[in-house]
Amino acid sequence: MYPDADVPVVQLSLDTTRRGTFHHALARELYPLRDEGVLILGSGNIVHNLRVFSFHDPEPLDWATHCDEEIKSPHPSTKRR
Repeated sequence: MYPDADVPVVQLSLDTTRRGTFHHALARELYPLRDEGVLILGSGNIVHNLRVFSFHDPEPLDWATHCDEEIKSPHPSTKRR
């Protein structure tokens, strides 16, 4: 993206009103954009759940911390041997 800011970016969030099959189909439709140099940035609803978020208790819930750690860890097939 830098220094020329010439990478097209598409930002997407999960739609919690749709099933996983919808998101999978959407990903299949967007996949060819990778070959065109488009950055697809997924955000939202990966870990947070605003229905259970509390401004009074800012500590993350155990399941959210665990999920976040799993997402950030390298996929087993990408680990160096």
